[in-house]
Amino acid sequence: MVQLLLILILLAIMGLFLFSIRLFFYMKELFLKVEEVEAELVKLDKKITELADELARKEGEIKFLQNQYKVFIKALEEQER
Repeated sequence: MVQLLLILILLAIMGLFLFSIRLFFYMKELFLKVEEVEAELVKLDKKITELADELARKEGEIKFLQNQYKVFIKALEEQER
């Protein structure tokens, strides 16, 4: 009876050991995927920053053209008078 109990305890310990090994490899795979996602997020952040900079430049160009248009319209109005 004691031998059966010891065998069951040994099997339980082996099961826990195998489960911990499986869990370790699962966590390792999960960690690698997290690193891949982080790298992708860095790329996306860089792209967003580039697009934001480009948008700011375009807004500046639009404001400049709007001001030139206003000056042109004023000059035309002055000419008509």
